[in-house]
Parts: sequence; structure tokens; C-alpha cells
Amino acid sequence: MAASEEVSDEELHELNRTDKKPARTKRGFSPWKGVIWRLLSSLTLSVLIAVLLFVYDKKESLTQSDRRWFTVLAILVSSLVSLSVGSLLNLLGGMIRWPLLAAKRHRPNDVS
Repeated sequence: MAASEEVSDEELHELNRTDKKPARTKRGFSPWKGVIWRLLSSLTLSVLIAVLLFVYDKKESLTQSDRRWFTVLAILVSSLVSLSVGSLLNLLGGMIRWPLLAAKRHRPNDVS
């Protein structure tokens, strides 16, 4: 190594510290806030589906318009749950991808 490329012991210690705070995204918050937000929205929408089913189950007979509204609401809320869960899984997969790739050396062909 050339003299200009040498790294001091203090710099090595700083680079290898394990007590660092988690990385922050460009917006200034940690990725776990995104996970919590998506998880809470998925749970809220799931509860909303259960309430929707419970309310419509209590009705003795449904008119044609009530059946249409139930179908529209059920499809809408279940689609939102699906999008929310998909977004949550995508975020979690992205969070775990880089630590898994950094665990050992890989060739460029192995990564993709």
C-alpha cells in the first residue's frame, strides 16, 4: 500500500464499529417505520373486511343494490389488503437482500 492509502487504527475502529445507528433513507427515517406503517395498514384493512362481512351477515335479506354495494366494497377492500401485503413483503425482501448478499463473496453472475 502507498502511504496515501494507509488507514490508521482509529479509522479502522470507526469503520468496524457495531454500535452504529441503523442506516437512514433519503427521507430521514429508518426503513422500520415503513414496515410498521404497512403492517398497520394491512391489519386495519383486514379488520375492515371482517367488519364488512359481519355487518352484511347480520342483514336478513339483501336488495339488489345492497348486494352490489357489498360486492364493490368487498372487492375494493380486499384489493387494498393485497396491495398492502405485497408492498410489505417487497419492502422486507429488499431489507434482507443486501445483508444476505454481504454475508459472503459472490460473483456478478451469482447475484442476478
